[in-house]
Amino acid sequence: MTSIDQFNATFLGLVNFEGKYLTAEKFGNQINVTGASLRSKQMWCFEQTEISTKVYIKSPNSNYLETTKMGDVLCESKEKSNNFIFDVDINEEGQWTFKDCFGKYLCGNSERLYTQPKILDEALWSIHIASHPQCCILSPSRKRYVVSENGELCANEDIAWGQNAVITVEFQCGKYALRDSSGRYLNGNTGKLDDKFSKSSWFTIYIYSNMFGLRASNGKYLTTHGPNGKLIASKQVVGKDEQFIFNESKAQCLLLASNGKKLSIRQGIDVTANQFLEPEDTETFQIDFCNGEIDKVTFLARTAKFWRATEKSITATATEITANSVFKLEWNSEKVALKSFNGKYLVSSSGGQLSPVGESPSDVNSLFTLVLVNRPIIVFRGENGYIGMISSTNKIQCNRGIHDAMQVFECSGKYRLKTVFGKSWKIDADFCLIADEGNGDLFNFRLYGKNKMIICAENGKFLQGDNNGVIKAIGIAATSSTLWEY
Repeated sequence: MTSIDQFNATFLGLVNFEGKYLTAEKFGNQINVTGASLRSKQMWCFEQTEISTKVYIKSPNSNYLETTKMGDVLCESKEKSNNFIFDVDINEEGQWTFKDCFGKYLCGNSERLYTQPKILDEALWSIHIASHPQCCILSPSRKRYVVSENGELCANEDIAWGQNAVITVEFQCGKYALRDSSGRYLNGNTGKLDDKFSKSSWFTIYIYSNMFGLRASNGKYLTTHGPNGKLIASKQVVGKDEQFIFNESKAQCLLLASNGKKLSIRQGIDVTANQFLEPEDTETFQIDFCNGEIDKVTFLARTAKFWRATEKSITATATEITANSVFKLEWNSEKVALKSFNGKYLVSSSGGQLSPVGESPSDVNSLFTLVLVNRPIIVFRGENGYIGMISSTNKIQCNRGIHDAMQVFECSGKYRLKTVFGKSWKIDADFCLIADEGNGDLFNFRLYGKNKMIICAENGKFLQGDNNGVIKAIGIAATSSTLWEY
């Protein structure tokens, strides 16, 4: 057994030998192991103590898991106690055990939670990472991000840029697979990206502080190899080269001005609307929402410089975020207006000059089309679970436990989406979201806070999810049921 190292507070799902999740019910401080999937009631927070192998386990209701000498398991206290500490070990299969202060192991089946002194099947837990499955992967030892290129995943980019830097971490049967932006699976044994999933695509996950190690089906750990940092499972033990950080993947976009041209820094440091050519990195900007705000954003260029507003222009020159690097994002139907620090809106002239001088967010020259470019496949998660299609019907539901990676096709600032079964999203006569054999409908994405969006249907209403899984185009405001994490 190997221990975890400096484990920080992290949200995880705990899956028992039956494939069921440890669950904290919303009322009565009741806990059980009956959850069928990872939702809010199954997301537990692990808090590290001063000793790296010892943790507190806090429920979604902010109560701490505790045990008694008689073997009972409770979750009622909001205050920590030394008796609530668990000692964590990880076996060769990546399964976790939790030993309490009485020397007994946390066990759970569909009927009860208890502790006992031996490591049986019911004491073994798989770990389901609770963060959104689409991320950017950093190799700390190389200080490079992983990208898909030439049929491989390679850690060789200074900045996670473009769709090739978005990796989908797929959880299946207690193990993980890595997929690139085209949906191909990393084969750990060969280091190649395969069109179809196989057992060679499966990895067992290990956690080291805020980093992850991945052991492939050949028993070896994923590492960065050669000058390009190719990811291949070729190491027997975990060192610095075998540890990775999963960072959130932020939205990257194109912005089109009223003259039909893309905002660009191709000709220097000034951000101008002057490009009809096929977009490159110089026309792509990363949007980041500031400090939990729903409409205050920064724009980062491929040069690792932020937009900066002066009295007469916008330049990509800021090395740190200050007041004149923050813009208010205001949606006007399907377009956006950007208010600068001086209270004026960005305006594009007929020649492409961008200036913070506009008085009105509805002026045609103050409106821009925002196109999301780094999600050719996309995973949506709402308050009740993931959006996915039920294979036996044409229903698309929002309470799925396992995600579906939808294909995204951009059409003049709007989007068509296809399910994993090749059917398109469509709104039926009852305003329900279904899967259709044809081209489907066009939808509009409105970014709204950190890695969340509103999805607007052709009837002008927002897609709204219900806890029974039904999605309808009936929403009229940004609420927990109309916001989708992507």
